[in-house]
Amino acid sequence: MPQNEDIYKLVSKYLANELDQTERAAFEQWRESHPEEYEKLKEVWFRAGGHRQTFSTNTAREKLNQRIDALEAETAAQQKRQTHYWVKMAASISILAIFLGTLYFLKPWEYLRNAQQARWVEKSTVKSQIATLTLGDGTKVTLNADSRLRYSSQLTQEPYREVFLEGEAFFEVAHDPEHPFLVRTGELTTRVLGTSFSISAYPDDEMAKVTVASGEVEVDLPGIGASPLLLPEKQISYHRQEKTWEEADVVLADELGWTKGRLVFENAKLSRVARVLERYYDVPIDFEEEKLKNCQITAHFEKEKLPEVLEVMSYINDFTYTFDNNQITLSGSGCEP
Repeated sequence: MPQNEDIYKLVSKYLANELDQTERAAFEQWRESHPEEYEKLKEVWFRAGGHRQTFSTNTAREKLNQRIDALEAETAAQQKRQTHYWVKMAASISILAIFLGTLYFLKPWEYLRNAQQARWVEKSTVKSQIATLTLGDGTKVTLNADSRLRYSSQLTQEPYREVFLEGEAFFEVAHDPEHPFLVRTGELTTRVLGTSFSISAYPDDEMAKVTVASGEVEVDLPGIGASPLLLPEKQISYHRQEKTWEEADVVLADELGWTKGRLVFENAKLSRVARVLERYYDVPIDFEEEKLKNCQITAHFEKEKLPEVLEVMSYINDFTYTFDNNQITLSGSGCEP
C-alpha cells in the first residue's frame, strides 16, 4: 500500500493525467479501497489550482528549443555562434528556473499533505440511538442510528462546506450562497446552498436515497454522467449494483418519520426491514429461509417495542419468530422473488 507522500503524488499525477501503467495500477487499487479519501484529495487539488499548474519539463524544453531555432534562423550568419551560445544559456537557465519553481512552488501533493493535517471532527451514533448536532455554520443535522458524520474543524473557513456521511441523516442547511454545502457518501455527492433534505447511504443497503424537504438539491450520480436537480417532496434512489437511478414523489411524513421515532415501511422487502430493525433496536436478526427476505411489508410503527413490531409483521406475512440469547430468528416458507 502506498505511503501518504506517495498517495499525494499519485492523486496529483492522476488528476494531471501523468500516471504511467505501474503508477495507475497502484492508484486504482488505493482508490477502490479509499473512495472518500480520494474525493477529498481531488477537491483539495482543484482548490489548490492543481488543474492549472500541470507542468511537464519535456514539453517546456521542446517549446524552448523551438523558440531557440526560430531565433537562430533570424540571426545573421556572422552573429550566429554568439547568439547560439547566449540563447542556449538563457534556455538552460529558463528550464532550470521553471523546474526548480515547479519543485518548490507548484507541488499540488504538498498542498494535499498540508490540507490533510487539518483537524477532522467525527460524530457517530450507535444502534438504537438518534442524535442531533449543530455544525459551525449553523447547519442542523439529525443523525440516525448506526451512522457517522465527518467534517473539518475549519468548515466555515473553506470555499465549500463539506461533510462525509456513512449511514442516514437529515440536514437543515444554513443558507450561504457563497459557500455551497456538499455531502459525500461512498458514491453520491449532494450539493446545496440552503435547504433541508435527508440522505440514506448505509454501506450494506442495496440503494442510496436522497429526499428533499425544502429548497433544491443537486445529486451527482457515479458512472452515469447525470446530476439531476431535486425539488421538494422528490426522492432519488440510486441502485448501487446496477448503477441505475430513479426519481419518485414521496410523502415527507413517511420518509422522515425516523427523525421522530417512527418506522414507516411501504412495500419494503423483509431483508431491508430487518436491517432497519437491527439498527433501531440494536438486536441481530437472522432468516431461517432465504426466501423470507423476498416478502414485502407495508406497516407503520410509532415507538412500539420490538415484540409488538414482530407480532404485527409475522401476522402480515405468516412467519414465526423466536428470541434466543438476544438474537431473533425468523422462520417461514417465504416468498418468491
